Amino acid sequence: MSELGTILPAWWLNQIQAELLAVLTAGGIQPDKAKPNQVLEALRKIIDEQAGGAVKTTGNQDIAGIKSFTNTLHAKSGLLASDSAAHFAASRSLKLGADGTSAYLKNQSSGKILSLLNNGELHYDGKRLLNIDDLQTTEASKAENGYLKMDGDIILQWIRIKKNMNAFQGTYNFPVAFPNSCAAIMVNSYLERPEGGCGQIVRAIAQSKSTFDLYVDIWTLNGHGNPATAYVFAIGY
Repeated sequence: MSELGTILPAWWLNQIQAELLAVLTAGGIQPDKAKPNQVLEALRKIIDEQAGGAVKTTGNQDIAGIKSFTNTLHAKSGLLASDSAAHFAASRSLKLGADGTSAYLKNQSSGKILSLLNNGELHYDGKRLLNIDDLQTTEASKAENGYLKMDGDIILQWIRIKKNMNAFQGTYNFPVAFPNSCAAIMVNSYLERPEGGCGQIVRAIAQSKSTFDLYVDIWTLNGHGNPATAYVFAIGY
């Protein structure tokens, strides 16, 4: 034995109809008997309009306006940035990401990558960049007889030797000893107050990590002038 259905008063049915029509009107939809889902469509339109540029939790969406995040932003599959939609469409954008070896910035147009490796090294386009720590071992003496110790253990040295005579020779010390070897040594000379034309014979030979032999002989057509100065430049490691 079945129960009788509830008998609804006419005023209640009229009210329900009026409320449903109000939903359609608010959604900008004209009632159509052939469409049974108009209320659902109207509700979606109303929600979208009320939400404005709010972010949807699913699907893809172009979001207008400025959105500020007051907490940490997690981008678990890279982050692309550009100055305009046109630049973005033309791949003129920057990708921020991280993989198993580094955190990186990639220029999407050139394909060049600036990366901070997990070991702390900074690389550009696959090549290690100079770090300020690399220069901490640089040492220099700006004296007349001085030196420059460069990164990579290269040492440059310069020596000025002046004598009140036009010819001299001897063994002299480098400003600092080379740790391993003197790779090359060069010498030139200068004669004050030369009389007429002049000629010279100068040579320098490294004898050890700390010393070199120097020979200087300068002469003029009308006798000897003096004093003479020799300039020595040496490279080693």
